[in-house]
Amino acid sequence: SLIHSVDSLPLAEEISEQSEKKGLVTDVLAEINIGKEPTKSGFSAEQAEDAMDKISSLPGIRAVGLMAMLPKSENSRYLSDLCLQMRAIYDTIKKEGFPVRYLSMGMSEDYRIAIRNGSNMIRLGRAIFGERSNPR
Repeated sequence: SLIHSVDSLPLAEEISEQSEKKGLVTDVLAEINIGKEPTKSGFSAEQAEDAMDKISSLPGIRAVGLMAMLPKSENSRYLSDLCLQMRAIYDTIKKEGFPVRYLSMGMSEDYRIAIRNGSNMIRLGRAIFGERSNPR
C-alpha cells in the first residue's frame, strides 16, 4: 500500500507506530505545499529535504517519493513553473541518496501539464469516473 499525503511529522510518526504494531513497513509520499496555499497542508519546499530525512528515520514507514496538489489555475505557465520546482526538489532529494521513486503531481484538470514537467504518478478521478454525485 502507499499513503499519498503525509503532510506532517506527527502524522508520519503515527503511521510508523501503527505500522510497527502490525509488523509492516508502509510506503509513503511526503506532501509538499508547492503553491504555498494557506488552504492546503504539507511541508514547504524549503522543508522538503529535512522532512524526508526525519520521515526516513522512522522504522515503520518508507519514504518513496513526493506528492503535490497544484493550485487551481488557468495559467498553465504558472502551473508548469510549480511542477518544475517540484521536479527540482525531487532531483535534489534523489541526489542526496533518498530512495525516491515517485513524483506524484497532476489530477484530472492538470495532469497533462504535470506529466510534461516530470510527474511519474498522476491521480485521475473525475477524468475517469466523472463528477461525484454526492460532493462533500
